[in-house]
Amino acid sequence: MKIIKKYFHEVNESDLEIWTKRSEIKESKFDKWLISTQGPKKNRLPREWFNSSFNQPSQPVVGVCYYEALAYCRWLSSQLAGKYRLPTEAEWQAAAGGLENRRWPWGNSPAQGFPEAFTVNSYKSHLRSTSPTGVFPSGDTPLGIYDMAGNVWEWCSSSYSDQVDKNVCNVIAPLEDDRNRVLKGGAWGIHEHNLRTGFRHSVSRSFSFDAIGFRVVREL
Repeated sequence: MKIIKKYFHEVNESDLEIWTKRSEIKESKFDKWLISTQGPKKNRLPREWFNSSFNQPSQPVVGVCYYEALAYCRWLSSQLAGKYRLPTEAEWQAAAGGLENRRWPWGNSPAQGFPEAFTVNSYKSHLRSTSPTGVFPSGDTPLGIYDMAGNVWEWCSSSYSDQVDKNVCNVIAPLEDDRNRVLKGGAWGIHEHNLRTGFRHSVSRSFSFDAIGFRVVREL
């Protein structure tokens, strides 16, 4: 079976076709597919909670869908003084790229080519799982925000549109908006091309994976 090498390392055509079909189906149809394959059970823990490759104390939590990320933000807000939520796409972009709209979170170097293996946790680093937060300091932003490239994809609260619309990417999409949500940042198994601060991905709100997590913002 042919192996696709360009951006999907070690992914065969059959798997790619399945993933492509799943990413394109509507929310309601995806929910029905989940019930038909998983049953109407309720998940009370993140998908990889008992997987030793992903559940160490300093690793980011992964295997959470958009709804689970929202639920955590609401719980955190109830426990601490302040309101915590998922960032909009524009807020995430501002934190990662800064006012100068950096190509990478740490700057514009290398201007051509991709980061070295020690800079971020990506396919090139060969870890094949998430890494403890903060162990790739070369990839930090100038303000010291870590892991905004690589390690895990991060949910944004903005709905996805084909064009980057300023009127959409800085808006928290209501729950009744059934469009896909934006993922940013890339992950541990991703080619470096997709770690640029401007890269964005579209995923169904019900989807969870061992490379998807989130970070929260606190409203002042």
